[in-house]
Amino acid sequence: IPTTQYPETFGEFKVSTLSPEYLADCFMKNFERPDNLEQPERQKYARYWYDWYTNSYVPPPNPPENGGEWKRSMPIWFYLRKE
Repeated sequence: IPTTQYPETFGEFKVSTLSPEYLADCFMKNFERPDNLEQPERQKYARYWYDWYTNSYVPPPNPPENGGEWKRSMPIWFYLRKE
C-alpha cells in the first residue's frame, strides 16, 4: 500500500536500488504497518545485512567472549543462495 512518504508499490520495491536504510523504513511503513513506527535499529540492521550480502566486510557485532568459533544457525545453502 503506497503512502505519500513512500510511493513505491511492491513491484517497484522489489527491484529498487535505493539505500537499504530507506527501503527498510519503506517496507515497515508501507507493508508491515506496526503500531510503533519508531524503530531506528531497523535501518542499522538493514545496512549490516546489505553489506554482508554484497560481500563487504562486516565485523561480528558480538564476538564470542571465550574465543570460540562462530556457529551457524541456518543450513549452509541459505548462505550460498543469492537470487
